Amino acid sequence: MTQSELTDNLAFLSAVRMLKRLEDKGLLTASEAQTAEENLVRKFRPTV
Repeated sequence: MTQSELTDNLAFLSAVRMLKRLEDKGLLTASEAQTAEENLVRKFRPTV
């Protein structure tokens, strides 16, 4: 795994965790969080 792939994967995982925290606090609905995560997957395409 290259440094760039590692950086992208860490950014992706961080964003997913942030979405989960926002959902847990009630600031995002489940459907909003799912839509945002789908957009992240499309944008980052993690190589985990």
